[in-house]
Amino acid sequence: MNTGSEVMATLFIQGRQLQQWRLVGNTLSVRMHRRAEQLFPLSRLRRVIFIERAPGDMRYLWKLLEMGVGVTFLGSRGRLIGAFSAPAVESSPLPLLAERLMHDSSLRQWLAEWQDNQNRHLERDVLLQLGQQAEHFRHPLSDDARDWLDGLSGALLNDVAAEYQLDSAQRPARCLITTLHRMLLPWIMVQGRWWLRHRPAPDVQHCCQAFEAFSEPLEDHMQRMLVQLELRAEEWL
Repeated sequence: MNTGSEVMATLFIQGRQLQQWRLVGNTLSVRMHRRAEQLFPLSRLRRVIFIERAPGDMRYLWKLLEMGVGVTFLGSRGRLIGAFSAPAVESSPLPLLAERLMHDSSLRQWLAEWQDNQNRHLERDVLLQLGQQAEHFRHPLSDDARDWLDGLSGALLNDVAAEYQLDSAQRPARCLITTLHRMLLPWIMVQGRWWLRHRPAPDVQHCCQAFEAFSEPLEDHMQRMLVQLELRAEEWL
């Protein structure tokens, strides 16, 4: 179970180790097996991710959402089971863009060209890191680690996309989110290899810790892409 050091943090909770969770005023109280109670102010939480097992008592879920804290459930090997997000506040043109991409071939052609530019930007980052730290990339990522990093990054992207009113339950939005996720995956896996370089057989906790270490620059990439799409969408729509 970890949180980031930023003001708005994500809390990872290993469901199999969870003994009790409850809300005390505007504070989330979590007790894990063989660990002391930990307190997390809701004002500093952006999202809570339950991993591999949901808590038995769900009566506090409503309060979390009411306070603007999203909740995600990940199953084995990072599979997304479901997610609840606080509603986006500002209006965004991206849902309409996602809808039009399903039917407008000229818009899809523009998106493909935009993807090429974004991929070159991400590839430069990857090549720079590989060139500077090649000696540290001796061990490839295990299949389990790749699955967890895939699942965790997908959950983060769904959360960020929800701020732009992209609902992953809707097919047009889901297709656009999937496109962005696939673009980011090579960069994500290089970061994972770096942060897991001393753990040839990482478990889920190690993967969460590694993901947390690079989640801030990853979110910066996600925000940058979505903002660029918003600006271009306003020209097209």
